[in-house]
Amino acid sequence: GNQQAQRNLAVIYDQGLGVNKDPAQAAIWFRKAAETGNRDATFQLASMYEQGRGVPKDMKQALSWYRKAALLGDADSQVKLGRAYLSGDDVNKDEGEASAWFQRAAGQGNLYALNRLGAMYIDGKGVHKDEARGVKLVQAAVAKGDAQAEFNLAAMYAKGRGVAKSDSAANDLYIKSAKQGYADAIKEAKHRNLKF
Repeated sequence: GNQQAQRNLAVIYDQGLGVNKDPAQAAIWFRKAAETGNRDATFQLASMYEQGRGVPKDMKQALSWYRKAALLGDADSQVKLGRAYLSGDDVNKDEGEASAWFQRAAGQGNLYALNRLGAMYIDGKGVHKDEARGVKLVQAAVAKGDAQAEFNLAAMYAKGRGVAKSDSAANDLYIKSAKQGYADAIKEAKHRNLKF
């Protein structure tokens, strides 16, 4: 009945650590741990349903388990729900609900959520338009060295959205992002004849 032991046993079967890999056994043990509130096991079970690994592929089940994990505070699950509501895949599209889940994950410092929520504020999707707040969220991801955020903030400087227009600030950020291998930044840096 120890949920941590159940989760650990699931990982052992999932990764084949000292036993043959057995995703079906892993799913059984992840479920046991998830049913008693283990956040990591709940996320793992959700991803198994999403991928059809050890259980039949079932996005409704996946989203149900992601919701449980998200309510337990799992930022990756909060992002999964936000993305589902934003796209309308397997749930009714709801940008307000998407922004609420991204807000929770961003509050935990999740880089994807900071970027996505920042873009939503800049565009006024699912939230009241607030370019300055959007920029602050993206800047928080930039401060953590996120290449996508550097690219996004560069575009904001290039267009003067939420910040004063500045080609030099945009160029600096395009270079930083390109140096990390971010494809869109590499393309834009080359287009601008920037060395990186």
